[in-house]
Amino acid sequence: MSKLLKVSSATAVALLPFLALAQALKSGTLDGIAGGLLSVLNSIIIPLMIAIAVIIFFYGVVKYVLATGDDAARAQARSLMIYGVVGLFVMVSIWGIIGLLHDIDWDLTKNNTAEHCVKAREILKGMIDGEKESM
Repeated sequence: MSKLLKVSSATAVALLPFLALAQALKSGTLDGIAGGLLSVLNSIIIPLMIAIAVIIFFYGVVKYVLATGDDAARAQARSLMIYGVVGLFVMVSIWGIIGLLHDIDWDLTKNNTAEHCVKAREILKGMIDGEKESM
């Protein structure tokens, strides 16, 4: 089987959930498309990236344990473990900060999603302006 056929088959299988997701979108609206993309991002892509970082970390652990006599291989395995931990930390931190920013105005806008980001901007602007006045 040619490499192109393998890659296209794997891509088609990986994109199959998008077909089911497309049925739930409000067709033709930017709100529906953005909501669908954010849903896929939060439910599939970010957890997949976190899983890849964890796999890289454990792959580095296994390589480190198996490379008992070879210092160069141990250094390479150690760097894999560090990359995995740093990648995991960065992804989870950014995901958490964005979640906090997203939920800062939830109590005020849970019934009116049209003002969701507007209220958050006002809250953050008030916090920044308050800090400037106290200086």
